[in-house]
Amino acid sequence: LKSDSSKKPTQTIGFIEDADTEAVLRQVFEQLRLPSNDVMKGGVKQAISYLKDNRSPNFLLIDVSNSEMPLSDVNALAEVCEPGVKVIVIGERNDIGLFRDLMGLGVTDYLVKPMNQDLLQRSMTAAIEGQSSNRGKARTGKVVTFYGARGGVGTTTLLANLGFILSEKIGRRVVLLDLDLTCGDLGLMMGVDSVRGMSEALRTPGRIDARFLERSLSACGQRLFALATEEPYNEKIEIATAAMDELVENLEQQFHYILVDLPRRLDDAGVQLLSAAETRFIVVEPSLASVRDTIRLLDMIGKDRIGQRTLVVMNHREGNSKGAITEAMFEESVGRKVDFVLPFSKTAMSALNAGVAISSKPGPLTDALNVIADDLSGRAANSSSTWRKLFKKG
Repeated sequence: LKSDSSKKPTQTIGFIEDADTEAVLRQVFEQLRLPSNDVMKGGVKQAISYLKDNRSPNFLLIDVSNSEMPLSDVNALAEVCEPGVKVIVIGERNDIGLFRDLMGLGVTDYLVKPMNQDLLQRSMTAAIEGQSSNRGKARTGKVVTFYGARGGVGTTTLLANLGFILSEKIGRRVVLLDLDLTCGDLGLMMGVDSVRGMSEALRTPGRIDARFLERSLSACGQRLFALATEEPYNEKIEIATAAMDELVENLEQQFHYILVDLPRRLDDAGVQLLSAAETRFIVVEPSLASVRDTIRLLDMIGKDRIGQRTLVVMNHREGNSKGAITEAMFEESVGRKVDFVLPFSKTAMSALNAGVAISSKPGPLTDALNVIADDLSGRAANSSSTWRKLFKKG
């Protein structure tokens, strides 16, 4: 089931408090011949309310004139705004400290009223051309990879349920990407159609863009999407690393999280993605075979670079089965701690077969999944903090 919610209906939106600034903004829109633009009455709070239920445009102009705490309000805007959006803030305070703080949050520019048409036009032109005064690194979505130390340890199940929590409970835009193009279970688990042409697009650089994603993304919820395919067993698929870069770069502009289900056999593109991911989940079970494969996997991926995390999740998918080892024995053998433990659940398999997210039902397993999602989203580190530097800097 495809959803039009993957498309951006409006490319530029201004939320403006006063008629004079609105008039100037409409004149600039006309001068720049911007397609699909709109000006709405209100300020940052109205923008937040709008973006909770609608796709973010490519450009936002936000009036903070009536905001008592503009920095706090802009931070709140970042909570609901998609990565890749360029934001110009308009206000009445001619304050260099406020300007610097807003730049630190990742906005493209800050302009002071009364609005000058030439100044606004130059600022918007610089933002469109990627030449804004804010030269910091662009904020994009986070790439999170999931790799099972062995087959059947629940890797896809973990990925799908974290996607559900991040999108439905935390309010992020999330895409689930299955790179096992022949035997992946994500499409079946999420009840989505196989994407036609996905393997060909991944073989050939230059074919993946925003239009390809509009056709290919399957909606699994208001903010949750999936990208999966089922290719014939006998088809040899070699993913081009350049094509994988194109796919990830396009997804990073639209989604807060790109959750990637990696196949057991990694090609060059898979190894590159595993190496570049901001967070890497390794899913294990309490068995000697899992210990052996985890040691080999940790040796392959090497040490985390600065800002990168590798997290080990132990899944008790079979309860107290024979041959299971303790968590302490596992940690001693692999030489590192287990970061999260998923308890055994008798109802997990029936929920999966019924197409119901495990994390939608209360219980110890859902509690454990919520803890992982909070850690991934940063809510566990500081529940009162906001996700800073979310906006794209030109």
